[in-house]
Amino acid sequence: MRTTGWNPDPLHAVAGNTVLIDHGNGECSSLGHLQYGSVRTKTGDTVTRGQVIGKVGSSGPSEHPHLHYQLISGTHLTRSDGLPSQFVNVWLEDTRAREPVQVRVPKRSMQLVAR
Repeated sequence: MRTTGWNPDPLHAVAGNTVLIDHGNGECSSLGHLQYGSVRTKTGDTVTRGQVIGKVGSSGPSEHPHLHYQLISGTHLTRSDGLPSQFVNVWLEDTRAREPVQVRVPKRSMQLVAR
């Protein structure tokens, strides 16, 4: 998987500091709202599972630190179609529950923790 170059389209600024990872076969992951200055990759770098890409931040029009992740069908954030994502080892931390609950199918706006 390789990181792709920055697209100067102003619509991309909505996602803040974003890393776009090209998985091949027309699939790309977008990691947005990363903390300014924390991104550890540059265009063309090969990335591997478990590698630190950057720190979660609140760049772009974001009110609080979070990661915006989406799997898309190309390298353009606003013109590519969304694709189904699969997650493993993801947990929901609910203050009402004693223990975190493993999530098999994350839903929109769930606050999740990777373990």
